[in-house]
Amino acid sequence: MTTAIWRKSLATLALALALIFRPSPPAIAAELTTIRLGHNGLTSELPFYIGRDAGIFAKHGFNLEPVLITGGSTSIQALIGKSLDLLLGGATPMLYAVLHGAQMKIIAGLNNRIPFALLSQPEIRSGAQLKGKKIGITRFGSYTDFIARLAAAEFGLNPKTDITIIQSGSPDARMNALRTGVIDATFFNLEQAMVARKLGYNLLLDFIEKDIEYAHIAVIARDETLKTSPKWCAASCALTSTPSGITKPIKKRRSRNRCSCKGDWTGRSPSRRII
Repeated sequence: MTTAIWRKSLATLALALALIFRPSPPAIAAELTTIRLGHNGLTSELPFYIGRDAGIFAKHGFNLEPVLITGGSTSIQALIGKSLDLLLGGATPMLYAVLHGAQMKIIAGLNNRIPFALLSQPEIRSGAQLKGKKIGITRFGSYTDFIARLAAAEFGLNPKTDITIIQSGSPDARMNALRTGVIDATFFNLEQAMVARKLGYNLLLDFIEKDIEYAHIAVIARDETLKTSPKWCAASCALTSTPSGITKPIKKRRSRNRCSCKGDWTGRSPSRRII
């Protein structure tokens, strides 16, 4: 990744946030506007930290405050409770919340592939052997909850009757649960999966190779925030330009008092495989 691409992407993101949270002219000169940005990891979210530390956000009048929260469902609760202004998270916990009455929308996408792998105890060598076993996830209603059920279906198993899904917490907590035998399998991202493989755990399913299109990391906002910003749609479309090589723009259409940007999310990131 070249420095020029990183700079261009961060500048675009800063401009997008400038449109979203544009303060009045006196406020710009007086102080920075704080934006609390929730996220669940440090992969696609890393550019936000770089932009903050490089002073790009401050240059455009913002104090970006990234907030790391373990678990998609927990971070959604923080967004609903107004502890966050924006959230970078998966579609699954957001959709669960909307189905239960939450007023929020996905306004842009940063990553539309599933970068997770299912690792199991050494004695489990095939997906069929997961029948009757325990799979660890972060929390019920989280992104890992969704992909646990998706993985079961990939192996021809019924996620309701053939496996037991256990809330096991953060990746470190799930690794400990795997080591102590509390769970039989769990999910890790690319880097964590490589470590697990070196420790002797078996790779049962690599979602990267499956190349399933899904909103892994989306920009999520409350409807209330959308309604207070007349240029929100233009900004949300600009947010899709990221340093990960995902730069295909979202198409947009006009609509009253709501964000209606839609269309193709991104091109594909370079293929990566867990060895």
